[in-house]
Amino acid sequence: MANFCPRCGGVTGPNDAFCGACGTPLTGGEYDYNGSANPYDAGAPVAENAYYVDGETPTIPGFGEAIKICLKKWTTWRGRASRSEYWWFTLFTTLVNIALQVAAASAEACGEIFMLVVGLAMIVFGVWFGVAGIAVTIRRLHDTNRSGWHFWWVLLPYVGAIILLIFEVQGSTPGPNRFGPQPMKR
Repeated sequence: MANFCPRCGGVTGPNDAFCGACGTPLTGGEYDYNGSANPYDAGAPVAENAYYVDGETPTIPGFGEAIKICLKKWTTWRGRASRSEYWWFTLFTTLVNIALQVAAASAEACGEIFMLVVGLAMIVFGVWFGVAGIAVTIRRLHDTNRSGWHFWWVLLPYVGAIILLIFEVQGSTPGPNRFGPQPMKR
C-alpha cells in the first residue's frame, strides 16, 4: 500500500521523513499512515490540515457552489474536480445553452439590436463556458487519477465521447493522488 503526502498528494516511501516533492514533514503524529477508520481512505486519509488548491475545506458542492467553483477556476487545469462539481456545472451550461437558443430563435421577431445582443451573449458565454467546461473535464479526469490528455479522446467520433463519459462517471480516487488531495470529504 502506497503512502501519500498530506500536502501535495505525492507518493512517499514508508520510512520517508519528508515528502520528496514538496518537503512537507511526514512525521509528528498529525498524519497517520497506518490507516483510518474511514473505509474510503484506502490507506491514504485526507489530513485535516491538507493543502487544497483554493484554500478551502473540501465538501460535496451543491448546484450553486459547483457553478461558482467552476466559473472561478475557469482556466485552472491543475487539481481535481468531484463528480458533483462536474455534473452540476454540465447541467448549468446545458440550461444556459437552451435559454440562449430560445432567445436566438425569438430574436428575429424582436429586432436587429436584440439579435445583436443575443449573438454577442452566445459568443461570450460559448467561449467562457467552453473553456470552463474543458478545465473542469480535465480536473475531473485528474480526480479519477488519469492525465488530462485523455480529454483528446473527444476528437474520436462517437467512441471518444463514450470513453470520456465512462471516465467522467467513475468515482474519485480515494485520498490524495498524483494530482492533489481529494476534492471532497465523504
